[in-house]
Amino acid sequence: MELDKNAVNKLLSSGDTQLWQFIQMVAASSGIELPSSVSHEEMKTLRTAILGAANSGITAEQATEYLKNMGINYGGGK
Repeated sequence: MELDKNAVNKLLSSGDTQLWQFIQMVAASSGIELPSSVSHEEMKTLRTAILGAANSGITAEQATEYLKNMGINYGGGK
């Protein structure tokens, strides 16, 4: 299942805190532990990655794997 580009664009229009909370919620539902916050620069990079992923046709499963790797890189992933 590909990511819905309209939903992604709506999500990306939210503030950094709201977007990060959403990402944490999605990650937690898959058993992935992420840090409580990230820097503004990391959020800019993450927004770019999300937009690129949506435009590339990434699947939800691939996005979940990305979050798992992000959790591991922060020392919290399983």
